[in-house]
Amino acid sequence: MKTGWGRSFDKSVPVLRRSARVVMETMAVIVGLFGTVIAAPLSHAAAAVRHVPHDYPTIQAAINASSGADEIVLDAGVYGESIDFMGKAITVRSTDPNDSRVVEATVINGDQRDKAVFFGHGEGKGSVLSGVTVQKVHVKLSYGGVYCSGSSPTIEKCIIKENQGGGIYCSNSSAAITDCTIQENGDGIGCWESSLTVSRCVISENQRYGIYCGENSSLTLNECLIMENLCTGLSFVDSTGTVRDCTISGNNGGCTMNGGGMSCLSNSSPTIVNCLISGNSSAAGGGIACDWGCSPVISACTITGNSAVMAGGGILCSGNASPVLTNCVISRNSVSDGSGGGIYSEGAGITLPYPPYLAIPKPVIMNCTITQNSASGFGGGICSFLSSPVITNCILWGDFPHEISGKVKTITFSDIQSGNFGPGNIKDDPLFVSPAAEDCHLQPDSPCINAGTSRGAPPEDREGHPRDKRPDMGAYEYTLPSGTEIIGRKPFEKGFLPGYLPKTFNSHLHKAIKSFRKGVYRENPFSKGFSP
Repeated sequence: MKTGWGRSFDKSVPVLRRSARVVMETMAVIVGLFGTVIAAPLSHAAAAVRHVPHDYPTIQAAINASSGADEIVLDAGVYGESIDFMGKAITVRSTDPNDSRVVEATVINGDQRDKAVFFGHGEGKGSVLSGVTVQKVHVKLSYGGVYCSGSSPTIEKCIIKENQGGGIYCSNSSAAITDCTIQENGDGIGCWESSLTVSRCVISENQRYGIYCGENSSLTLNECLIMENLCTGLSFVDSTGTVRDCTISGNNGGCTMNGGGMSCLSNSSPTIVNCLISGNSSAAGGGIACDWGCSPVISACTITGNSAVMAGGGILCSGNASPVLTNCVISRNSVSDGSGGGIYSEGAGITLPYPPYLAIPKPVIMNCTITQNSASGFGGGICSFLSSPVITNCILWGDFPHEISGKVKTITFSDIQSGNFGPGNIKDDPLFVSPAAEDCHLQPDSPCINAGTSRGAPPEDREGHPRDKRPDMGAYEYTLPSGTEIIGRKPFEKGFLPGYLPKTFNSHLHKAIKSFRKGVYRENPFSKGFSP
């Protein structure tokens, strides 16, 4: 018969064994020099891989059982459920997120729920949704296919489609969305008081906005295609961000009146770099619409083939909007029943109770090429009404019916087909390489070469080529053709053998150097000037 002590000891043996196992899993004993014993913690056990439906009947059941950095791997199939990551740093993925066929076949189906995937417990970037399709949340006032609230998850290589409320809805979130296709939803992406990063995504054919960024949000958008959405492709409202290397095409601002491709409304001033904004349409501001308190910085962009009914086929500036445009090509935009085929800038004509007191747009247009735009009314290139645009180093050529209509505060060092008597202005054919093919690079004999001013000019052109101390007019700086080689000292120090000089060479040395055609030019051994 066992004593009380013995019984107590026997009962405690499993406990002691468990405690010993925990100790062994978390501590390693390292014997150092001179027999010194040093204790060091072991790493956590390896993350588990949990398979659905092999190990668990539902995705949520696998999530409930998960911890640490576990992976939940979904076999191909349709999962009719709504899942909650519950704040866990886990990955939910298909068997192969890099195979589009697998992604299309691995479906989380929202049915009549208000969301299919929920990140709402402070999840960070370690909470990952990868390589699945999220679809058919059919509740009209839903949170969307994926709802992020107070969280910063990673959503990658997914298809988000056919969700009535929206594809991805973010509130107070810093989600990273990468390599996803977001299509045929209500809105593609909607964010409020959030800071999103969206990279290499296709956002298309949504019933409202492609992306709506509102209420003090910040958006970083890289290498995305935003196309054929029924409302504005990309809209900023009381928000800001950076849009780089994106294509915004074929969107229709039907539900907003202003801004087909993009709109900046109510104190929104994003930076837009190296984007193609083409084939969009709206009542006004077919390509881009800018409204009250907005000063977007738009550089190295091509804004082409957009259309509006009333004003601003390419760009609309209203209220006191004052965008800064640099190194842009604005071409072939049109207005069917109004003015400002390329750019329309109109102030409200009212006095404000705060600075700047007058609601007057003041767009700055520097080193831009504005060509082949049209309007049924005035200003095929630019129409300015109660507005004060500043235009420098620009080319306005081939616009119908006029290059510029209305009052322009300052226009200098620009090539204007209809003529303008401002300082440094000319009205000579700019000699584009191929206007019909929309190639607005300059030919070697162009009068726009070295005809601009360096004051306020950008250091590089549309393609990143350095601009000279006396820059060219327009978006493109003329550069030596590929294959041109100059042998010897700097060309400003010595001449070149006359047999190698191009016909365009003249007394304007700097211009001549830029006018070299393909070939090899050797330094003249004479110490002064050029050979006769």
